[in-house]
Amino acid sequence: MRGIAERRYPIGVAFIEAQTDAQLQGWFRTRATFADVLNGFEVAIHEGGHIWDLTMIRTDWPYRLREDLVIRTRRLSNFDRSEILTLHANPDADSYDEVYLRGRSGAQGFNTLLDEYVQYTHSLASRYCTRDSLRPGLRISSRDGILTLMYYVELYLKLARTQHPDDYAEIIGDPAHLQLIHTVWQRAEFWLERSAPYPSLGLRDAQIRAWTYAPENLMEIEMLPR
Repeated sequence: MRGIAERRYPIGVAFIEAQTDAQLQGWFRTRATFADVLNGFEVAIHEGGHIWDLTMIRTDWPYRLREDLVIRTRRLSNFDRSEILTLHANPDADSYDEVYLRGRSGAQGFNTLLDEYVQYTHSLASRYCTRDSLRPGLRISSRDGILTLMYYVELYLKLARTQHPDDYAEIIGDPAHLQLIHTVWQRAEFWLERSAPYPSLGLRDAQIRAWTYAPENLMEIEMLPR
C-alpha cells in the first residue's frame, strides 16, 4: 500500500503509515488482483486520514492537507450537526445523511464535520489517481461525497450565522478555521474539475452540485473573512 501511495497519491503516504496491517486489511473486500487493491485504496486513504488526525489531536485539531500543510484549528464545542437536516433541500435524496446527520454521528459538531470535509477531498483525489482500476461501465460516488460535505459545511455555517451567533463568532474568530474552510474548498474544486471528464466517478453528483452551488448556500463560503 505504501508503494501505491508513493506512486499514485504521495500525500496519502502518512495516512497509510498511520494504520496497522490489520486496519489496512479491513478496508478491502478482496485483494485477489492488483485492481482489487487499487479499488480499496480510496477507503484506506480516507479512513487513514481520520486515524492520522485522531492520533495527532492535542489541545488543537490538526487537519493534514498535504505533506507540507497541516492546519491546526481550535477544538470547538458547537451545536449538533444533525440540525443541518432542518435546512436540507431533500434529505430523502441524500445517501449520506444517515451516516453523518442522524443518530450518534448527528450529535457531533463542527470539528468532526470538517474532518469529513477534508477526508472526502482526499477520497476524490486518491480515487482519481487510481481511476484506471474501475471496471468499464461501473460508476462510483467519489464526487458525491465531497460535494455533499461541501453542502453540509455551507448549511452548518448558515445555521451558525442565523441561529447560533456565539458558535459562528467562534468559528470566524479562529484564523485557522477560516484557512481550512477556504483551502479545502479550493482543493475540492480542483479535483472536481480534474475528475469532471470521467462520468464513472459520480452517481448523483449533478443533483448534489446543484444544492452546493445554489447562490443562497454558496454565499456562506463567500461571506467568510479571508
